[in-house]
Amino acid sequence: WIGLAAIVGAFVAGLMLAKVRHFAPLERTFEPVAYFLVPFFFINVGSFLEPGIFLQPRALAQIALFTALAVASKFLGAYFGARAEGKQIAAEVGVAMVPRGEVGIVVASIALSAGAIDNDLYGAVVAVVILTTVAAPFLIRWIYERTPVNEHPGSRGVATENSVEG
Repeated sequence: WIGLAAIVGAFVAGLMLAKVRHFAPLERTFEPVAYFLVPFFFINVGSFLEPGIFLQPRALAQIALFTALAVASKFLGAYFGARAEGKQIAAEVGVAMVPRGEVGIVVASIALSAGAIDNDLYGAVVAVVILTTVAAPFLIRWIYERTPVNEHPGSRGVATENSVEG
């Protein structure tokens, strides 16, 4: 399990807390703690990275391959899952699911600490998470701009400071 028990335990704890009747006030109480701790998580992630890795051809090839696989697998899985709603909505759902999250970084950090992966692979995983997260808003905007306004009534408005236009 190379340390994955903590992640599974945290997930199960989250599932259990979601069932607590008055969880919202508790969540608001702990939200500032999360905002305080999140930067330390990313500092820790960055401390394991060797920046020179991103200049090595092997690492760049891994990043390109893993990014392509990550985008394709997330997009296709979500696209086919939403296909009953029509091609355009399925494409929107597929694009919206492309970003990878911090769980991948956590698993990669545990694997690196356990010696299951090397620094090159760890750097590639972190790069994939960063690339897909940064690219997502641009991809989502691009896919939504392709959709006619009347296809999603009321959902294509553009929020401005004083109104919603659309």
